[in-house]
Amino acid sequence: MANYESALGKNFLDEDLSIEQNEEQRRHHIAKAAQLFYDYAMYALNTRWDQKLKFAYRAGKDGERVVRAARAIRRCVVELGKLGNPDMIDQVYLAFKERMSTLSEGTWKPDKDTESDVAEAKRTTSAYRFSSQIPSHQDGK
Repeated sequence: MANYESALGKNFLDEDLSIEQNEEQRRHHIAKAAQLFYDYAMYALNTRWDQKLKFAYRAGKDGERVVRAARAIRRCVVELGKLGNPDMIDQVYLAFKERMSTLSEGTWKPDKDTESDVAEAKRTTSAYRFSSQIPSHQDGK
């Protein structure tokens, strides 16, 4: 469902709607996708007694739930980057890191892919925010 919402966010176009209404719908689908990815990531980390929730002490040996939760949180922050909301990126990533740290008793560290995607989402957010604040040449006339 999250992938479906993400695809709608990329491709939404209703010819009966105005440009602004289409953009609003697109952002709605992106936000829904981000929420679904976040919900999945946090649900996957529901309890430390889950057999598939295994934290490895060596890189690349984490259990299925840890790997999938990290992948879902990466997808979540990428979607949030498209919305131009750096505070939300920080909020969801901090909650994820706290949950992972608690469940792993402090042994878990984020992988390079996750850190890279969070940084890229923040850069995307900054570019989005600043591009909307720069007046065009026509605005000055």
